[in-house]
Amino acid sequence: MEETGLSGLQLKKKSEKPTMFMMNLVNIFLKISHWYHMNCSSKQVLVPQTEEHITEIKWVKTRDISEPVANTYPSIKNILSTFLIHPD
Repeated sequence: MEETGLSGLQLKKKSEKPTMFMMNLVNIFLKISHWYHMNCSSKQVLVPQTEEHITEIKWVKTRDISEPVANTYPSIKNILSTFLIHPD
């Protein structure tokens, strides 16, 4: 909900591998993120969290995921592999 504005989410699966990110090069620290596969109504309006520099959100069908994943950080591809059969 925080990054997208979605509500009424239903948990399908939790990733068993948390991801660590380096937040910046000035003050180096790690942020551990936990990832979840969830379902919700696709009729909801998506609202990007601009405070976190999220500028665009859109629905993508699983069968069309290859193009967006090609332009994704390797750590995110790793997480997607937990939830999708062919994330690349």
